[in-house]
Amino acid sequence: MTDIDKLAQRYPQKRVLITGATSGLGESLAMIFAAANFRVAVASRTPAKVAATCEKVEKAGGSPLAITLDVNRLEDFDAAAKQVEEAWGGLDILINNAGILTSGKVVDIGLEEWLGSPPDVQPSPVGCEDPVVPVAHVSPDFSNPAVLSVPKTGLGVQYNRV
Repeated sequence: MTDIDKLAQRYPQKRVLITGATSGLGESLAMIFAAANFRVAVASRTPAKVAATCEKVEKAGGSPLAITLDVNRLEDFDAAAKQVEEAWGGLDILINNAGILTSGKVVDIGLEEWLGSPPDVQPSPVGCEDPVVPVAHVSPDFSNPAVLSVPKTGLGVQYNRV
C-alpha cells in the first residue's frame, strides 16, 4: 500500500485544499492527489492559472475545485472556507504551500516585509481570526497527516544578526 493510499484510507472523502497549487511543489502535490482520485481544491492568486491547474487535475483523475486565494488577504480565507464547505461539506487535508518571496539579508529587511503582511494584519499560517490557529501538516512521505492547534499568542518570529 502506498503512502497516498494510506491517506485515502484515513480520509475516505478525499478532500484536500492546496495553497500555491498552480506551480512548483503545490502543483506537483495537486497532481499526486488527483492521480489518487482525490477532490483537489486548487488555491492560488491568479484565476487563469487556477483554471489551467484544475484542467490538469481533472485529466489526472481528480475532481478539482477552483479557488482564487491570496494568502495576504484574510477575507480570501473566509471565502475559501465557505466555498469548500458548500461544495464538499468540509475538508480533510489542508496544505499551506503558498509563500511570499522576499530576498536580501534578514538584517536589511524589515520584519513587516519579511513576514509579507500589511501592518494591520496579524500574520498567521491560515489567516484565522479565532484565538487558535489550525495548522495542517503532512509528513514528506504522507505517512503521518495531522492537524495541530497553535495559540496565536504562541506564534512569533526570532532572528539573529549575522
